[in-house]
Amino acid sequence: MIFFAIGLSWHWDAEGLGISTFRYRELIKHLFGTQGFIEYSTTEPNVSMELANVLVARIGDRVDQRVSSQFLNRLIRSTAFTSF
Repeated sequence: MIFFAIGLSWHWDAEGLGISTFRYRELIKHLFGTQGFIEYSTTEPNVSMELANVLVARIGDRVDQRVSSQFLNRLIRSTAFTSF
């Protein structure tokens, strides 16, 4: 199984917490990282439009290598999730 999460900075109340969006991003990475998620680069338009946005994923041990490769390859295409 592949789980992924997208953090979009315009949804965060970083100002209300008194921190920058980049600090909030680091908090999200840390939170998900404790559960085995890894940050991945992507050209998906919503994620790549703002530097503070983040995509993290956890690829299970039983995921077929072909499926895993297909997922990772689609992260760097402009149509990342349209035909997944």
